[in-house]
Amino acid sequence: MQKIQQLIENSDTPIVSIVVLTYNHEHYITKCLQSILAQKTQYQVELIIHDDASTDNTVKVIEQLIPTKSKNIKKIYSEINKFSQGIRLSAEMIRHHVTGKFFTLVDGDDYWEGNYYRVENMITALMNDQDASFSFSDVKKFNNGDDDKFSEHLPERNKRDFPVHDLKRLNYAYIHLGATFFRNVPVKFPEEFFLQFNGDTWFPILWGEFGYGKFIPNCGFLAYRINEKGMWSSQNEQEKEINRTIFACQMTSYLLKKGYVDAAIYQAHRFNPIMLAHQRAVKSA
Repeated sequence: MQKIQQLIENSDTPIVSIVVLTYNHEHYITKCLQSILAQKTQYQVELIIHDDASTDNTVKVIEQLIPTKSKNIKKIYSEINKFSQGIRLSAEMIRHHVTGKFFTLVDGDDYWEGNYYRVENMITALMNDQDASFSFSDVKKFNNGDDDKFSEHLPERNKRDFPVHDLKRLNYAYIHLGATFFRNVPVKFPEEFFLQFNGDTWFPILWGEFGYGKFIPNCGFLAYRINEKGMWSSQNEQEKEINRTIFACQMTSYLLKKGYVDAAIYQAHRFNPIMLAHQRAVKSA
C-alpha cells in the first residue's frame, strides 16, 4: 500500500475521487489535506480541490502544500463565489469532475482522524458488497480552536447499517459527506435539491435508490469543526429556522413526487417551528 500523496502522482485510472470543498479556510486547509495525503491504500486515487473564491489566503496555502502538477490533481479556483449564486458545488463536482468509481466530499475545515487505512477499509467494503451504495464512518465534533477535544456527533443508534427502507424515509441523521464514500452511480439531483440550503441530508436518500448504507466501524472518524464562520453556524437562529422550513418544504415536495407518502408524513415534525410561530401570532392578535 502507498500513501495517497504518492498515489495521486502515479495513478493510472483513478478508482477513488477525493473532493475537497473550501472557502476561506486558510487556517484549516493544511490539516484537512494532510489528513487525506497521509492515508494508505491500494486503490488508485485522484484529488480534486475546489476553492469557491476565497477572500483570504486559502489558495496560497493549497499551492504551498500541493505545488505538484499531475493529471490526478485537479485544482479548481473559482473567480466568483458559486455558493452565493445558488450553485450546489457537491452536485457540480460529481457531474463534471469526479471520474472515480467511488468518491467522497470533504469540507476544507474538517479532517480525518484516528486511522490511516479508512479509505482502504471503506472502499474495500463497497468493492465486496455490491448491494451497498455508500459506506460511512463515525463523526465526532469539536469547537473551532479545540482540535483535540472531540465529543460524540453520530448517535450510537446510528452506528449501524441503514436499509433502503430507512433511507427512503429519511430515518437517519448526522451522516456527513466527509465521513462517507459513495458509489459513483447515475443519481439525478431533483429540482428541490437546488432550492434549499442543506445538501448533506439529501445524499443518503438519493443514493438509497441504488442500495443500502453500510457503517464501517474501527476506521477512524471525520473530525467535524463547529466553525462560527461557517455557512451554517454563522446564521442567526431566525435564519436557521427559515432554512430548516425551506428544507422541509422542498424535501416534502420531493418525497410526494416519488410516492413516498409515509416518508412525507414521517417528516411532518419539521414544520413544527412555523406552526408554533403561527399559533403565537394568532394568540397575540
